[in-house]
Amino acid sequence: MRFATRMNSFLSRGESLEQVIQNLRAIDGLTDIELNYPEHFAAYSNSEIAKMISDAAFSFSGVAVRFRKDFVDGEFGDAHNTRKAIELAKSAIDTVKELGGESITIWLEFDGNDYSFQIDYENHWSRLITSLQELCDYEPGIKISIEYKPFEPRSYSITPNTGVTLHAAHQVARDNIGMTLDYCHSLMAHENPAFALTLALMEEKLFGVHLNDGNGLMDDGMIIGSATPVKTFEFLYYLKKFNFSGLVYFDTFPIRENPYWETEMNIKVFNRIWNRLDEIGMDTIAQGLAESKNQFGQSFVLNHLI
Repeated sequence: MRFATRMNSFLSRGESLEQVIQNLRAIDGLTDIELNYPEHFAAYSNSEIAKMISDAAFSFSGVAVRFRKDFVDGEFGDAHNTRKAIELAKSAIDTVKELGGESITIWLEFDGNDYSFQIDYENHWSRLITSLQELCDYEPGIKISIEYKPFEPRSYSITPNTGVTLHAAHQVARDNIGMTLDYCHSLMAHENPAFALTLALMEEKLFGVHLNDGNGLMDDGMIIGSATPVKTFEFLYYLKKFNFSGLVYFDTFPIRENPYWETEMNIKVFNRIWNRLDEIGMDTIAQGLAESKNQFGQSFVLNHLI
């Protein structure tokens, strides 16, 4: 499995990007570097960043586009910002292509509304779809992955859950459009993360996974399996069932914790669950799900996970 981790967890401690990338070499199992664009590129050229990554023997997966406060009225959905947002995303695509990455992740931080009658939903949505189509056509070899979030900072996001995000992908109708499923965001949307994951996998539109954990009320960004261990176990079961081979990005927010330790724990917990699935047997679980009426889930948890 390919693993990357949230760089801002380390940069907030005062280390430079180069120092963080070098220090991450000590974490067993970490394979990829994924960066935010343009913020992580502000002080470096593309060639300098490429050298940092190659010198540390990591692969480069891609970037998450960060629109920030310049787009507080909306990114693609706001008529005054649409073209500016498209050009920023195209610049991110150019950077990913130059560095040999595979995808850009788009979290629409501001597209949405707080008040009723604040936006025209039809026009807002139409601009989003046509913008994504333009980005997909700009470089078909680069994946465009939408990371949904139900709210925060907007009260209502234009892409709030798995269903709406998959609907957007269908309307964009390009092979290189898909979605990133953030486990905490799925909890916030009151989804069952494993079911949301399955829908995206069945549609072959899962381009990335952000793993973390939380209590469902906000974007807690806790160590995986720490708040909802059984749901996390089920989530990984479906990742394994569908032979997911993409990037798992640990989107966790250490505050009191050391971020290097937290990353190590994320990988350790992931691998422990992954191996435990093999010990129990994927066929055993599948058979139990096929044959059970009501009691399989309860007995499975009691017999194997507690």
